[in-house]
Amino acid sequence: MTFSWLLDKYRGSIQFSDKEVQLLSKDGWDQASQCKAAQYLYQQKLTSLEQIEKQKAHMWHQIHAIGSEFYTQMYQASQKGPVQRLQMLLGQLGAKIDQYHFLQIQGAYHFDAQLAPHAPFLVLLCQDIQQVFKSQTLADYAQGEGELALLAQQIHLLRYWIDRQNINYIRENFPGGNDYQKLLNYQTYYGLALDYQTDATYHNRYQGRFIYPNNFKVQVTAKSKHAEFIIDLVRGDFVTQWDVLKKLDNGLIDSQPDHYGQYELSIIANTESFNFGQVHHKSHWRLDIEHPSDAQLRQRATQQWPYEPDVFDKQQPGQYLDIVKKGGPRDVYAWQEIPLAQRQEVYHNYLANYQNSRSRSLGFAKFAEQQKIAATKAEAAKKKEERDE
Repeated sequence: MTFSWLLDKYRGSIQFSDKEVQLLSKDGWDQASQCKAAQYLYQQKLTSLEQIEKQKAHMWHQIHAIGSEFYTQMYQASQKGPVQRLQMLLGQLGAKIDQYHFLQIQGAYHFDAQLAPHAPFLVLLCQDIQQVFKSQTLADYAQGEGELALLAQQIHLLRYWIDRQNINYIRENFPGGNDYQKLLNYQTYYGLALDYQTDATYHNRYQGRFIYPNNFKVQVTAKSKHAEFIIDLVRGDFVTQWDVLKKLDNGLIDSQPDHYGQYELSIIANTESFNFGQVHHKSHWRLDIEHPSDAQLRQRATQQWPYEPDVFDKQQPGQYLDIVKKGGPRDVYAWQEIPLAQRQEVYHNYLANYQNSRSRSLGFAKFAEQQKIAATKAEAAKKKEERDE
C-alpha cells in the first residue's frame, strides 16, 4: 500500500504534495503514521483554498513540533519498533554528541512549545525507552556494541533537553512572582499532585564546609515522578543549567568546560534531571541512576562541587537532611521565615532532632511547629514557677 493510494482514498480534502510525502518518509514516518496524517486531512471539511492552505500550514508545523497532539498521534500510530521510533526522534532533532560528549540538537524538528511536563507524549517516550533498555543498565548498554550503544548514550543526554522544555513551559505559560509560584499555578491549573519527598541530596552540592541545604526538589507528577524541578529554597527560582549554558553564534551550546566559571559550574552541578524509569521499579535504577557518562562539562561540575551524604546513609552518614519533605509548600514557607543569621543554628537543631530520634523527617514545618509548642510549654512552666514563688 502506498501513500498515493491513501491520498486517492481521501481525495476531496487537503492533500500533501509529492515533495511533502518524500520529506515525511525521509524524516522517518512510516506508512501507518502517514495514514494517520491522511485521515486527519480528510476530516477537515474546508471549503475555501485559503482555509485549506492555512490548515495545511498549521498541520505541517504540528508534525514538526515534537510532543504536539498531532505529532503524538503519528508517533503512536507508527508500526515501527521502539528502537526505530527512538532513532527517528533523535534524527528529527538532528541530535549528535559533540567532542565534549554534549548532545547538540540542530534539526528541522523541535519540542512543541506547549509540551507540558505531564504530557502523554513523554509517557509514550518513557515506555519506549523502558522497553528497549530492559535487560541491563543504560550504562551497560552504552559500553556495549552495536546500535544500542550509541542510542543509550544519546537517550541519556536527551533527558537534559526535555528538562529545558519543562523549564520553559512553566516559565512561559503561568503567572507568578518566581518559578515556584508559577509551578504551583501549573499544578492548580491541571489539578495535578506534586511530589516533594524524593531526596535532593545530589542537588545541594557545595564547596568548603556543608552548612545547610539551599535547594529542594519537586517532581511531576506525584505518581510518575518523570519530570523534576530543583528550586532555590529562599528565592523560589529554578536551579537549572539552562540558565547558565552559553549559546554559540552557530546555534549550538558551548560545551567546552574551560569556558565556565565556578558559579556556573555550581548551577550545572545542581541541575534537574528527567527520569525515564518507573517509580519504585528497577527500571528507575537501570535508566536514571546507573546511566552513561554525562557531558564533560557536568562531569567537571560534579567533581568540583561534591554532595553531602544523607544523615541516614548506612555506609557514610553525613550532615544532610532535606528541609522540604511531606509538608511541601508549608516546609518551604516555614524555612523562609527563619532569619538568615539564625538558619545555621536552626538547621543544626533540626538535624540533631532526627539524629537523636532516628525517625525519618516529615519536613521542616512539622519540626518548627513542634519547637513552637515546646517553647510555649516551657514559657508557661516558667511563668507558673514564678507565680508559685
